Amino acid sequence: MLLNRSENLQPVHSDIRGPLYLESQRMAKEGIKVLRLNTGNPATFGFGLPESLRGALIDNVDKAVAYCDLKGMPNAREAICNYHKSKGIQDITPDDVYIGNGVSELVLMCLLALLNKGDEVLMPSPSYSLWSNSTYIAGGKPVFYTCDEQNDWYPDIADMGKRSPRRPARSSSSTRTTRPARSIRRKSSRTSFRSRAKTIC
Repeated sequence: MLLNRSENLQPVHSDIRGPLYLESQRMAKEGIKVLRLNTGNPATFGFGLPESLRGALIDNVDKAVAYCDLKGMPNAREAICNYHKSKGIQDITPDDVYIGNGVSELVLMCLLALLNKGDEVLMPSPSYSLWSNSTYIAGGKPVFYTCDEQNDWYPDIADMGKRSPRRPARSSSSTRTTRPARSIRRKSSRTSFRSRAKTIC
């Protein structure tokens, strides 16, 4: 029985899981050492499990038998909340924290809940393909703005203004960064944003 792919999957692609991956497999079979920089797996590069984390897992393994609160374990949410407060993010509580099985799962869940078919999502370029592919699967359309290599990869505010989506949507990226507020105010004052556009970069 032949199963047809969803139309939403037609634009989905990932260079690191396509031709480059197949070529790396061929090279590995020939004995050529391949350094997989695309692999987000610390153990692959020789990093072990920190003793503090090992101890926490051992001490709490029995608590993982049953399903926990839908937002995640309360102690873990409190620790995450405190960490982000220590980084300067204020006005948040553990109730604002939701824990999932990883970014790949959570970003798709969020976009499926937020996007209607054809909605545009403003996101940086370059960025990780997870964000654009998840947007396609959710029926949306990625709209890319430039992050300027010559300017420490900061977002090009003028380019962002030209590409502002027609509908509010949120995206995130592994290229997210902070930018001096004075610089943003100066550039955004010369940029006309469409009234309904919102971006998270």
